Parts: sequence; structure tokens; C-alpha cells
Amino acid sequence: MFSKPLRYLALLFLLLLPALAHAAFTRPKIMIAPPTQMPNFVLQQPDHTNLRYYVVDPPADEQPKGVMLFIHGLGEYALRHEPLIRQIAEAAHVRVVSFDLRGHGYTQQSNLGVVYGKFPRGLVSDVTTSPRAPPMRLGDVGSFATLMEDCTAVLAAGMRGLPADLPTMVFGHSLGGLIALVFSTYAPPAHLRATIASAPALDSPSRPMAPTIYAAKALRFFGLDSIAIDNGLESSGLSRDPAVAASYEQDPMVHSYVSLRTGLFIFEEGDRLLLNADHQARLAEPAQDPIFDVAKSRLFILHGDGDAITSQPASLRFVSALSAVARGTPREPGAPPVASLDLDPAGTASLPAYLQPHEDLIFSGASPSAIPGSGTFSPDAEAILATYRGAYHELSQDLIKEDFISRVVAYTMSVI
Repeated sequence: MFSKPLRYLALLFLLLLPALAHAAFTRPKIMIAPPTQMPNFVLQQPDHTNLRYYVVDPPADEQPKGVMLFIHGLGEYALRHEPLIRQIAEAAHVRVVSFDLRGHGYTQQSNLGVVYGKFPRGLVSDVTTSPRAPPMRLGDVGSFATLMEDCTAVLAAGMRGLPADLPTMVFGHSLGGLIALVFSTYAPPAHLRATIASAPALDSPSRPMAPTIYAAKALRFFGLDSIAIDNGLESSGLSRDPAVAASYEQDPMVHSYVSLRTGLFIFEEGDRLLLNADHQARLAEPAQDPIFDVAKSRLFILHGDGDAITSQPASLRFVSALSAVARGTPREPGAPPVASLDLDPAGTASLPAYLQPHEDLIFSGASPSAIPGSGTFSPDAEAILATYRGAYHELSQDLIKEDFISRVVAYTMSVI
């Protein structure tokens, strides 16, 4: 019916049809450059995932006195905190290294994700610079081991050109605050001096019900925990400044997804940190897992008691347990946490800036030299919680942001 050449052409057409369909219906892959003057680089991990990271130094005529790793929160990216990062680097005279977690920001934009659709608000997410990179779900930071490896690798890359013995610090916000605590507990970098956490996700007032968590664990058992769902974060809870919520909603690089694996990481690792610290504080004996070691790394947590996204009481519980461990004084089950202490303005002239009184701020914590129940407070306490009365989740963009930044800077300078 058809001549031999036509049959060959028809066969060739059928063989090429999948490729033609792919070309017709697949969106072009786009690499979006970060809109910043911050030096930024791509670090390829052993699994070929490209991590976008950023390095900010003090003014050109100053050598960094230390290095800080900054870790952002869920659904956002490092450049949302660029003003904070720049202020810390300039005022505290440290190099600040930050990066976009897997499934977030320009790390997401730098890896193959073609089957997972778009970012919200139409931003293309199916981009790649490494065809061998594993597919990446929005809001999926990877496994526990992968996350620790990412933090270690980015910090090492960011320290290139600096003395290896410079003091290091880890600073994280929200999910990043939890990651900072986990990183400092289970994979602490060399010469770690301090860990700073802003509203760490040790727990959440809107914690899912137990059946939901069990269902996620069942899906993990079958290897389906990379599925991404809505993270339920309400932008109105970020700040008492309405402009912050509006900016967050309009930011094309912010997304509202979290993978089941990342969600389980938040609740399982938060519980593990809290329970291990409680165990050691009660029994005055080592927990089965390591706890945050206040003898090696000082801890400064800042949290608003108006936070509806992460739990300020969990931060107080954590600091209270670590303070009891530092004092070597067992806590009875059900005992109240370390008392919140309003510093007496008459006797605080010699205190460092991060402990100076503020009408909306209360401090909790203790050091081995403090006498339980005496009402004393040491400015050198190994674990300190600063609670801003009425403040919401994102302290660096809340109404008390200037005070928050000044305290983070002063604390950083005090430990390097």
C-alpha cells in the first residue's frame, strides 16, 4: 500500500514522536540568578545536588574574627534575611555564610525538578544545572544525614581562605533554628563557640494530631515521604507589622510546601532534643542520645511569646533543662522551668548589651555559678532565653527588630 521509503519515513516518525512531544510540551529550563550583590556560589554535593550559598564579609579593610553559618526557615530562602546577614557581618566583624536549603530558594532553582510543577505564583521550578541531580520536591530539605552533610559542606566551603582555627557560630531562624540546634548537637563544627536560634521549631502550637503523624510515618515506611503538602503557615503570624506579611505573600521565591520527610524531621528532632535534655536534667546522668553540650557551645535563644508558629514554651523548657544540666542539679519531674528574671536596671551597668534591660524583654537561664533559687543571673550563662513579650514569629522583622539585631550582634561579639 505504501512504498518502502514512505514506510521508513513513517517508522522514523513513530520513533521520534516521544521526543517531539517532549519538546512541544516541556517548558524550557531557566536558571534564575539571585538578585543580590552578595557573593554567591554553587556547591555540588556528592549526589550532584547544587547548593546555592552566599558569603558576606566585614568591610574590606577588616579580617573576619569568626565565621557564622546562617540557616533560614521553612518555605523561604537566605536572601529574605539579607539585611540581617549584612548587619551582623559588618557590626560583629564576622564572615556570615548562608545557603538555600534543598527544596528552597535558588537551590531549588538550581536542580532538576521537572515533574513537580511550578512554584506558587507562576515561577518556573523545573530548572537544572546538573542532569544527574536527584529530583527535588518543594519544601524537602532531605534526610537527616544529608542535611547535616549540607551544613558541614557549606560551612567548610564558606571558610575557604580563612584560618582553620577561627571561632565558628551557627545561627538559625524557625526551621533553621531547629537545624542549628540539631547540627550543633550531632555534627558540631570545629571550634564551635555558640549557637543562636531565633524562634526555633522545637515544637508548634499547631502541632498535627497523632494520627496524622502516624500516617506520615507509614508513608515513610513505603518510601513516599518526599510527597509535598501545604505547610499551613499563616503569614499573618510572622510579624505585628502588616507589611511583612504582604511582602512574604508577594515574594515569588517563597512557597507554602513542606515534604512529609521534613515535617517528620521537625517534630521528631524537636522531641528528641527536648526529651534528651529533660532526661539528663531529671536524672543527672547521660541520656541515650547526645544532648546540646553547653560546656562546649554557649546557647542564645530569642523567642516571642506571641508566636503562633513555633512554641516559646518549648524554648523555655529546653533552656531550663540545659541550665539544670549545667548546674548539675537534677530537676524533679513536673518541676517548673527556670524562673524568668527581670534584670534590675540599677545593677546592670556592667552587663553586656545583649543582657541590658528592655521593657518588653525577659531573660531565662542560669550558669553553674548561679545558686538555684537565689535570683542571681550570670551574664556568662551557658544557656540563655530572651523572650520578647507580645512579639510574633519573625523577630528580625517584628516591631522590636532593631533591639533584636543589636542583641544578636552584641552576643556574637561576646563569644568570638
